Formats: sequence, C-alpha cells, structure tokens
Amino acid sequence: MSSFEVITGFWKRRSANRSNSGSREEYFYGKPKIEEPITINPGDELYMFSTTANNAGRGAPQMFLKVKRASTETGEETNES
Repeated sequence: MSSFEVITGFWKRRSANRSNSGSREEYFYGKPKIEEPITINPGDELYMFSTTANNAGRGAPQMFLKVKRASTETGEETNES
C-alpha cells in the first residue's frame, strides 16, 4: 500500500507588480528543506493538498505538495498448464 511523502509546504504570496486591472497576482511559493535530491519516478503521483489545520497560525503553509510513490510490488506470477 502506498503512502504520501510531504515534499514541501506552500505559502500564498502576492506579486509586487500590478496587472492591467490594478490587482496583484497571487501565487504559491515553497522551498523544500531537505538534504537529498528529490526524485520523481515513473508511476509516482503528485498531489497538492490544502492545509487541514483548524487554527493554522500566521506563517503556516496553506498548501502541501506530496508524492504518492508507485507500488514496487510485482506480485506473484501464476503458471497455468
């Protein structure tokens, strides 16, 4: 059974430049705090979840990027005669 691994949290930001309509563009920013390279293998699935915290404090991430690794189980093969 596959489980999720958190890659990074994402924080909502607003661009410094205003668009033609006068509003600033919103985007999400995240920077993984890891020591090893991130590898996404064939068959892995990426998901982006919003936070489930009821009382997420100021500075807490609003979204999380997670990876669901592909199953490495090959299963048993059966030979039919």
